[in-house]
Amino acid sequence: LRGYHILNFGSDRPVKLIDFVRRVGKCLGKKAVLKKTAAVKADTKNTWASISKAKKLLGWRPVVGLDEGIQRTVEWYVQNRAFAARIKTG
Repeated sequence: LRGYHILNFGSDRPVKLIDFVRRVGKCLGKKAVLKKTAAVKADTKNTWASISKAKKLLGWRPVVGLDEGIQRTVEWYVQNRAFAARIKTG
């Protein structure tokens, strides 16, 4: 492989966005506060990763389920909060 490739790693199984938000809240031990507003064109009802390129180039397939992935991400963030706060996102 020459140059670089952008790969998407995640689950290729669709999850309703509202279910994802609720799962994150459950992992944090908090109930998600949901505020319904009018939909906009950029809104999505479901979310999933397109992993075909990672499969093709690397033979990669997901081995961690969504709930465990959320748990691991939350644990990493809690342990690395100071580092994460320094990351510029905008």
